[in-house]
Amino acid sequence: MIYFDILCAFGGDYGFDVVSKIYQILHGINSNNDEKFALDFKKHDDGFVFRVFSQNDNHHLKHVKNELSKNRFVGDYVIKMGRIRKCPATKLFVENRRRKIPKKQAKDRERRLEYCKTLLHFKMNSKSNGHKYAVYSDTSFTESPIANVFESNYGLSTAHNTFTVPLFL
Repeated sequence: MIYFDILCAFGGDYGFDVVSKIYQILHGINSNNDEKFALDFKKHDDGFVFRVFSQNDNHHLKHVKNELSKNRFVGDYVIKMGRIRKCPATKLFVENRRRKIPKKQAKDRERRLEYCKTLLHFKMNSKSNGHKYAVYSDTSFTESPIANVFESNYGLSTAHNTFTVPLFL
């Protein structure tokens, strides 16, 4: 597995709105491409870090970096994009699973809504219909990797397609 890091501005005037916009740009690149990637993310002393993973497709990650570098918003708020590297050996893995809030008539909607409010989320704007929505990410850690194909346009695992990525500094 290979990856690269994106360090973006965070804190002060640059909060989760900036992070959400960069996540939306990554989603857009991913949606327009047959290849998929996985994401890990964390708040860092210097900003917010997105770690973009690919199964081993160097060409795909170069394409993602190239598309990001063309974007004006990314140019204004991304502090640094790292080199594409091979993931180091690790004994800890992370799963960032997308959580959805059920429809209004669902029995457990209120419980899920309250739970999702505690999760990291990204504010999104649909380009197809203009609706606003949130993508919620539930993070869990394991010592056993789950290998699956990255099929999500959001870079997150789902109930139907679970996967983990290596956790390292």
